[in-house]
Amino acid sequence: YIFVIVAIAMGFAACEKNEVLFPNSELQKGQEKENNLSILKFSDFDDFNETYFKVLAMSVEERENWEKSQGFTSFATVVNEFYNSIDPTQFKTEQEELEFVKNNSDYLQIIEEDGELYVETVEHDNMERYLMNSDKMYIIGEKVYKKFNEGIVTTNLANVSELKNATDYLAVSANPIMKVTNSENGGNRLRAPMASTSEGGTWTGDAKVKKNDTYRLKIKIYCEYYNNNSHAFIWARSKSKLLALWWGYEAPVNLQFDYELTNSTGWKSGIRNYRMSTWVAKAGFEFSAGGGTSSGQTPYFSKFNVNCYNTITNKNGSCNCKVIKSFNW
Repeated sequence: YIFVIVAIAMGFAACEKNEVLFPNSELQKGQEKENNLSILKFSDFDDFNETYFKVLAMSVEERENWEKSQGFTSFATVVNEFYNSIDPTQFKTEQEELEFVKNNSDYLQIIEEDGELYVETVEHDNMERYLMNSDKMYIIGEKVYKKFNEGIVTTNLANVSELKNATDYLAVSANPIMKVTNSENGGNRLRAPMASTSEGGTWTGDAKVKKNDTYRLKIKIYCEYYNNNSHAFIWARSKSKLLALWWGYEAPVNLQFDYELTNSTGWKSGIRNYRMSTWVAKAGFEFSAGGGTSSGQTPYFSKFNVNCYNTITNKNGSCNCKVIKSFNW
């Protein structure tokens, strides 16, 4: 393989090592643009994880600029742009909207929660989608990884084109040059102690329309720790239901996140705060917050409080949806 390596200066130190690879040596002349594979390359798992946390701490605009500076488009950007372009009011029947999701299953999926059906992007709860390319691939060291719905497959870098073209998980996982792995990051990143479960909440808004329960606000919280740091990822979506499905709804969202870290030595960070007020697109918004200690003792969240609300006003009426979620150890 002949690789053309594009080195891009980054906005933070950990990403200066990242490369964008374009393997084109097997392509016939004239096919380069169609088959070009743009994929991030990380030197090792530490490089991958450091970049992961830094990218998730960025605002939506900062992430977009980072991707442009890399000459790279993440899987998250691809599916988010598709989701944001959808106008759910175009669907006349429940069958029509269900068929639309089915026909666009590379981008969309239906998640059933509490007897309701929500339309989300594929990999919506996998934060690594911001480092995957449009084929859901990335490179760490001399191994290339690809995320399938059923799991992750890895192989030597020399087999990158074969893995890129693979679509059948069972077939590719049976290939002796491929290996199935259950960990995206080699086990270096773990669920944060004392906050080991995903916390989520939904508040049902009663809008003044023909149907009650037309708008919702959903949040989820994921906690992870890595390299003596703990991080919480806050996932927020406004939702609107017209027929059978809850779709993303573009609306202003205000979010307050207060938290405290501690560790086994009794060290405490004191209460830290994060504030966000922004117009959130249909595909939603995520951010991360947290920190660590130099003591070598892994910190964890001793408490946190999320206070999130949106305001929707349109021709159908108005709705204020609010979620308050607290955790205390």
